Amino acid sequence: MSNPTVSSIAPSSFPGSRPRKVAFETLPRIVREHFVASTSETFPPWPILRAHPVAPAARAWIMVSLAALAVLFLAIAAGFGDPHSQYVTHPRWAALLFGLLCATAVGALLRAIAARNAHNLPFRAGVYLFPSEVIDARSGVLGVYSLAQLATIDHTASEVRLRFADGHSFVFPVPNEAAGVSAVEAALRARDALEDAHNAPSLLGLVDPLYAPCKEIPTVPNTPTRVGPVLRIERNLALAVALGALLGGSIYSLREAASDRVAYGHARARGDIASLRDYASNGRARVGEVRSLHLPLAELRVLTQTVEIEAWMAAHPVAAATAEAREHRMKALLRDLDRFSTVTEVRAFALRYELDPSKSLARLHGSALARHSEGVITKLLPTPDACGTAIAIEVVRGEGSLTGADHAVSMSRRYAGTPSLPSRYLATAPEAERAARERIEDLLRRSFPEGCLTTTKVAPGTPRLRITWTPRATGVLVETANPPAVFTEVDLRVDLRLIGGDGVELARRGRSFAAKITEADLMMFSTVKMRVPGDDRIERRAYDDVMKTLLLLAAEDATAWLGAATDGRLAITQP
Repeated sequence: MSNPTVSSIAPSSFPGSRPRKVAFETLPRIVREHFVASTSETFPPWPILRAHPVAPAARAWIMVSLAALAVLFLAIAAGFGDPHSQYVTHPRWAALLFGLLCATAVGALLRAIAARNAHNLPFRAGVYLFPSEVIDARSGVLGVYSLAQLATIDHTASEVRLRFADGHSFVFPVPNEAAGVSAVEAALRARDALEDAHNAPSLLGLVDPLYAPCKEIPTVPNTPTRVGPVLRIERNLALAVALGALLGGSIYSLREAASDRVAYGHARARGDIASLRDYASNGRARVGEVRSLHLPLAELRVLTQTVEIEAWMAAHPVAAATAEAREHRMKALLRDLDRFSTVTEVRAFALRYELDPSKSLARLHGSALARHSEGVITKLLPTPDACGTAIAIEVVRGEGSLTGADHAVSMSRRYAGTPSLPSRYLATAPEAERAARERIEDLLRRSFPEGCLTTTKVAPGTPRLRITWTPRATGVLVETANPPAVFTEVDLRVDLRLIGGDGVELARRGRSFAAKITEADLMMFSTVKMRVPGDDRIERRAYDDVMKTLLLLAAEDATAWLGAATDGRLAITQP
């Protein structure tokens, strides 16, 4: 290609030479027909040069627009509302991608419309260099640029370029350099002729295809356009970029907000650690809330150990302040409380974790009384605060005479003197009383949580279980030959009283128990034929066994009356 030859020209200032826009359909009919004839070279003036853009295929541009919209839809749908997806929210630069896709879709659509409009024009769309002006006829609105405003004109072997004073420039293809030189010369001659003819408007009809002999041609600002959507192909890019920036930014913002909101809802609905953790990594608007509240709560739900929960509470103060966290902690503490069986352990645990001692003891108290709700122990332990009460076990002999029993025994032929008198052995029974106390203490210790109900010595202000026993002769004598001895059968009248620390009687009842001298009591003396005078070992052994049995029966009955469990080893009979 040869170097371009540039000609600089001083623009004219005569009136009517400024660029203007003209709507084709608003032109008078004769002017429209004249223009169509000129562009088709069937009536002068003929164009010196012409440039026809490659007619865009409307269908192809529509496919491009649809393809851009499809990609845009995929970008919108990718990871939408899925808290596990890294694309649930797009990075900020994705707004540029959305804008580019929108611009592509809009630009392609505009191109398709322009292509369709270009095919519907009554003339062939293009740019024409006439002797009077350059007419941009690529759409239904004609751009008219008078050669009087031509600033420069240059040519190469393949094209001629014209630039006007307002900055517009147009390029026309030429087959060779000679054609380019000829076209430049023709344009310059036409410009000079136009300059000479501006005082003779009638001559313009020979060089201006838009010349209206009767009236001035209206321009677009003053006349409505009736050719449908008038879109200039060469301006589509700027319009598409503007619309793309507006639509892309709006769609991006709406998509991010909606996807984030849906993902947050899904993560909350699932409530598992993985969903909340992924949202915290991939989400945006509610990330802070999820990290400080919902994710810690999900982690809390799988913790069962009090130590772990306490560490969690310290690490997550926001979530720890919620009712769910406090309730979960309390459930764990109550599970731990259920493992304790002593009041001491419960009180220490309550102090360590700042729990209400009464409420902590309530579970121990409730579990203790649940098994003994039928007993009178509820009168002694009415509230959880009563856990830890100490009770004294008092076993005493009541008032009663055995004179009749002594007389009946003395009348027996087996009477061996004072060793045979039952009053010697039934007036006191310290060993049997001690065994009864130990039995009651053992049963209470096994029946109630350690420390809930303890036993102690009799002292002022101490609740007491008083067992008063009174022996009575039944009148039935038991005589044995080997060993030679006589016994009276006795039963025991037992009075049970539960007395509070203030001395007030809380409950009372009476019972009777009977026991017999058995062969087992006399087995070791079965070989004795003669008695040594004054030897009371036989009677003492027999009566001691009877009293021990009777008082143990009374102990079991008293324990059951309180509400404690017994092992049922001894039969308890009522009168």
